[in-house]
Amino acid sequence: METMFAMSYSFGTKLFECLDKSPYPNDLSSDILNYWKEGYRLQHMSTGCLFVCALVTLELMRLYNCVIMTTKLQRIIEDGED
Repeated sequence: METMFAMSYSFGTKLFECLDKSPYPNDLSSDILNYWKEGYRLQHMSTGCLFVCALVTLELMRLYNCVIMTTKLQRIIEDGED
């Protein structure tokens, strides 16, 4: 449980860091905060860019081929957070 909380917190933090560094408007934060709500529709197409930024920053995705690194996923599964 602690691992999932830490990952969620880190991911959310990176999303907002990416938003601060991006040329996108701050109203993307509503998409970030409501993304996991059932039935929510993204309001901005550029929200996906923030998710990619966060994944790359956390080394969960390689930008050049957009594949989630298996070593990170393997570590998560081995820790019992599958």
